[in-house]
Amino acid sequence: MKKTINYLFMGFSAFIALSLFQCSKSNNSLPPINGYNSSNDVGAANLLAHWTFDNTKNEVVSGIAPSKDTATSYTTGRIGQALAIDSGYLTYPALTTLGSANAMPSFSVSLWFKDITNNKKTYTSLFALTQSVANQTDWNAGPLNMGIETGWRPSTNDTLPLHPAFATFVNGTISHQDNIANGSYGDLGKKWVPVLNTGNPWIHYVCVYDQTASTFVIYANGVLVSNTNWQQRFSSPTPIIIAPPTLAVIGRIPNAKSGYTNSSAQVWQGKLKGTLDDIRVYGKALSLLEVGSLFQLGSAGR
Repeated sequence: MKKTINYLFMGFSAFIALSLFQCSKSNNSLPPINGYNSSNDVGAANLLAHWTFDNTKNEVVSGIAPSKDTATSYTTGRIGQALAIDSGYLTYPALTTLGSANAMPSFSVSLWFKDITNNKKTYTSLFALTQSVANQTDWNAGPLNMGIETGWRPSTNDTLPLHPAFATFVNGTISHQDNIANGSYGDLGKKWVPVLNTGNPWIHYVCVYDQTASTFVIYANGVLVSNTNWQQRFSSPTPIIIAPPTLAVIGRIPNAKSGYTNSSAQVWQGKLKGTLDDIRVYGKALSLLEVGSLFQLGSAGR
């Protein structure tokens, strides 16, 4: 009887040890995806800004804390925790890593979103990089906005049209660029591919500008979804020129209602009610492999 108890004890101890080992596994001990162990390995040398929302709302590359925090909280994310926004937003002062005019001659921005609520009346802004409060005279004065055309289709629709835009100062004057030929609903399903939204999934949203090819493209869940007939933005290789200091807004258009007093609020500009996770800004054009790797790694919680 004593021997049986000893065997049971040894078996139980081995089970506990194995369980603890499995729970403590790091990403490095998991099989790599396209050679990467985690999302942090993708384009690491060119990562300029990163919001993890893992028990912090700081931009973690520079450690910059938000200057205003309205109606946000933490929730379960795609990778760790995420940011839940209940018709609120976050604003940030100057980001030190984006403090020069040539900080991101090419760029990529990657983020995850879900739970977007909208009543088909307003555009949903997820993330924006801006000029100073004094110089941001309109919502698209630069350098970047990433959002969803929920004014065209409600967020409950089975597809969502993603719509980023950027502004650059190539010749000292502002030039607005996006990836929709006419900014029209008529392009949907023809040249501009809506993103599947059935079942309220996490959606991985990436926009990429490549200065060498002068192309601006959009990916969703690792697949190109932008208007291929409208991705060429300039006739020759053209780097992005920004007008620092560069600030950031998460969850709202940069306008008078989010503290940008010289940028008038417009009726189509709504508040975000939804969830965001793992916002990354790169000073390079991510390749299709890198974009796909971020999607696969994020889907695995890595």
